[in-house]
Amino acid sequence: MSSRILVISPIPVLPATAGNRIRIWAMMNNLRAMGHDVWFMGLGLKPEETDALRRAWGEQLFIVPHVKARDARPRRHAVRRWLLDRMIARGWAEAEVDHRFWPHWHGAVAEIARREKFDVVIAEYVFCSMALLHFHNSLKVIDTHDLFTDRAARLRPSGIQCAGWSLSREEEARGLMRADVVIAIQKHEAKFFDELTQHSRRIVTVGHTVALNPLPATIPAAQRMLFVGTGNGPNVAGIRHFIAHVLPVIRRRLPGATLQVAGGICAEIPARTPGVELLGVVDRLESAYAGANIVINPLLAGTGLKTKTVEALGYGKALVTTPCGAEGIEDAAGNAFYLANDDAAMVEHVCRLLGDPAETDALARRAFEFAQLWNEAQLRALATIPTGDEGRDVAPPHFATTLSHTA
Repeated sequence: MSSRILVISPIPVLPATAGNRIRIWAMMNNLRAMGHDVWFMGLGLKPEETDALRRAWGEQLFIVPHVKARDARPRRHAVRRWLLDRMIARGWAEAEVDHRFWPHWHGAVAEIARREKFDVVIAEYVFCSMALLHFHNSLKVIDTHDLFTDRAARLRPSGIQCAGWSLSREEEARGLMRADVVIAIQKHEAKFFDELTQHSRRIVTVGHTVALNPLPATIPAAQRMLFVGTGNGPNVAGIRHFIAHVLPVIRRRLPGATLQVAGGICAEIPARTPGVELLGVVDRLESAYAGANIVINPLLAGTGLKTKTVEALGYGKALVTTPCGAEGIEDAAGNAFYLANDDAAMVEHVCRLLGDPAETDALARRAFEFAQLWNEAQLRALATIPTGDEGRDVAPPHFATTLSHTA
């Protein structure tokens, strides 16, 4: 049965240059492909973001234009937010779940809730959960993207600062309790959210669906690795560690090995770093993946499901990642990708794959097979939300471990 669905987001989905944008855009398109009437409400979008969305999505949009903080009203809220942001950054205050939701957004959301009828309303991120308070006869859903309870404390040991995107347990629970359904991005966070809401909300696990576009697994006479990412803290910490401590060892064993880096992360890496080629922000990710023999994801810390991990599998690329990079799909380690528990294991996996095209091709085939099964599982889980079916924690099918490359 078709449902009328509203997706409310402070995140612009286009251009799809970051994992959260890719996730929202994919979810909207997947729901539309299931036959639902899907509308998008963008909060604080800039004109170029609105234009891109209108060209790609059509007129099923409600847009609240971007307003600079100094022009926001009421003025006292803008001043309070400015002060609170700085106090949070210095550790003098804790973030509140609603402090990023501008007061003028309330009027716009309330008007849509009064004028339009939606069967399902999805708020992107718990920080947008306040929007759900305006809808009284709709199924209310939060797509969490990440777990924010004590996030700053969990990332601080890795030197990553993210105080503004960290909440107390009580604040995250307060936001989640506004929903009837909570979408977790991976199974470990689903379990946490179930406990946080005291088993009173339906928890559905829906990971990223990825483009299924198998590319040639190996590039003849090349020994190229690829890392794709935005310039967020976990990405910066992970790739800097790889370049400083892992890449030099790889290049001593394989002097021709190079690392290509694509995305906003390039701004955080010094130009002319030996063995590193900065591609910048690319128009088509496919072209970056097509030029690589293998993909790495050297994250040391982070939460959620790593888009770049499942994305590489969808392109049919051999992947080497850390336990953090594999979080949520650990069961597929050794078959769909190789897992490196430390720097030495990362070196061994990368050197073996770069030196053995046959092994790389075999791993790439298994990667793509996993991505196909993964997408099917996520779509089944997503389909349960508008229908009200019981949303069990749908884990992706995975292969029985037959290889030992999980060091």
